[in-house]
Amino acid sequence: MDRGIAKVRTYPCTDDGTENGNPVFWAPEMLKFKRKTMGPYTFAAQCLLNPVADNLQGFRREWLRHYTKTQEVTNNYLLVDAASSKKKGSDYTAMWVVGLGVDGNYYALDMVRDRMNLTQRADRLFDLHRKWKPKQVRYEKYGLMADI
Repeated sequence: MDRGIAKVRTYPCTDDGTENGNPVFWAPEMLKFKRKTMGPYTFAAQCLLNPVADNLQGFRREWLRHYTKTQEVTNNYLLVDAASSKKKGSDYTAMWVVGLGVDGNYYALDMVRDRMNLTQRADRLFDLHRKWKPKQVRYEKYGLMADI
């Protein structure tokens, strides 16, 4: 596109290129289905041809549902995305204990998001493992290699 070699033809799935516009390619029900299954960011990028809608990408607090009563959980998994430094500008280490309930839903049972050094990461990992006894621990590939 930058070189101007070809004529770019873009056709968003609505007449005005917005989520609320009139559908061009699909019936309104199909457009709603696509939006629901793709999620806001992918829908904006692939159907509305607007991949720069960064405010749509991410996680929204209202998607969370809180439970006061513990659900029966059959399998727990410990997921780790380790960051290598505790410095102020560094990324955060994230650890999640996810439980798969008998109802087929996933439950966030415990979470850690912090800047930690190697010793702190290992201590937190072992603490979570002792507490929740997960079936598996999954560690992000590059973080694992650095921590080893």
